[in-house]
Amino acid sequence: MSRDRGTQSRQGGRKAGGSARLSAAARRRASLAAAMEIFLAEGYERTTMRRIADALGVTPTTLYLHFPDKSALLTEICDESFALLAAEFARPEISEAPPLDALRQLLDVYVAFGLAHPREYRLIFMTEIPPHLGGHRVRPGAAARPDNGQLAFAALEAIVRRLVADGVFRPGDPVVIAEAIWAAAHGLVSLLIAMPHFPWSDRARLVDAVAEMVRQGWVRA
Repeated sequence: MSRDRGTQSRQGGRKAGGSARLSAAARRRASLAAAMEIFLAEGYERTTMRRIADALGVTPTTLYLHFPDKSALLTEICDESFALLAAEFARPEISEAPPLDALRQLLDVYVAFGLAHPREYRLIFMTEIPPHLGGHRVRPGAAARPDNGQLAFAALEAIVRRLVADGVFRPGDPVVIAEAIWAAAHGLVSLLIAMPHFPWSDRARLVDAVAEMVRQGWVRA
């Protein structure tokens, strides 16, 4: 019995030692991954730093060395995911294309991003998160540089503004139009993620249908 306790103690020591040997960068990555899983499973509001630390096998004090609170964890998860999306939107084949073609390509990229990163997409767009992380535009009077989420939406808004200014789209508020297009694309992505076993039509045809709805709704006759 004492040997069993000794074995368990040594095993626990090895486990703790392995965790302690993680580099700061690796521990940060592990913390973000653990936090995302717990946010998704239990909800942001119910998650505590102690719960995340327990999942990592470290003390809360160790976790606090890297992140001051759970909001910082969620902010970094969101910012990293939006950085990937913003980079995709900035691809030359989109930024240099005629605006109507660019909009169609952007819809493709958005849907592909959501399906390639379904857990991140669920957390950012399909769960309740604090209001300060939900903005897609820079608030009036804000001095801070746009974050990656705002940059991603700005790419869509810029295309819509060109379409309105060039007379391709009917006159309207570009921000409202961009939000409506985003809502349509989000509806498709969220359903594809939430209902993977539904016998969906081909994805390209579904994106084509969303693009055609946009065309019919906003392109000048």
